[in-house]
Amino acid sequence: EYAKSDSRYMQGGTGNFAPVLAQEASTVFVVGPLCWLTIYAMWTRRSAVRELSQLAASVMHMQSVLLYFGAELLAREPSCRPEPQYFYMYF
Repeated sequence: EYAKSDSRYMQGGTGNFAPVLAQEASTVFVVGPLCWLTIYAMWTRRSAVRELSQLAASVMHMQSVLLYFGAELLAREPSCRPEPQYFYMYF
């Protein structure tokens, strides 16, 4: 579905896809569990764990967003479609 707006998802194991794959993997395997840990800490009222996990998940998410958009801004050939429905809805 993302390939409709960002052609890096269709490139397979070549070119600009490796950084995108690394970002997606870190989101799934690190940020996702940190978010679940944050929810658990909120539910059990463990303030220190909640604050640390929330901070770590937020910083990692911000880094992922900056790398994703930064790679697109620095690319010689843009891989995203410029139409508003694709840029704002998917990207």
